[in-house]
Amino acid sequence: MSTNVDSVTVSLYVDTMTMSLNVYNARSLTLLGDALVAMRTRRGLSQSEAARRAGVSRQWLNAAESAKTQGLDVGKLLSLLDFYEARLQIVDDGGAQDA
Repeated sequence: MSTNVDSVTVSLYVDTMTMSLNVYNARSLTLLGDALVAMRTRRGLSQSEAARRAGVSRQWLNAAESAKTQGLDVGKLLSLLDFYEARLQIVDDGGAQDA
């Protein structure tokens, strides 16, 4: 798996303070796995600790981070993202459709 994560830092102006967000491009299982690794390591967590605190198994987390699972359980993914205080955002890159 690549050590380079496809990410961008986005600044948002909220009232009088600026927040910085990491946004990850997860267009494939590999990129999703890279993003999960980046979020976990930014928090200084081992796979075991992150899995325990998110309520998933270490084996599941390892498979998700390694992109070794084709049947990724979305419920578990959402639980992990909730623990990381992250969100899943779907962007329609297909453009506008005429009705």
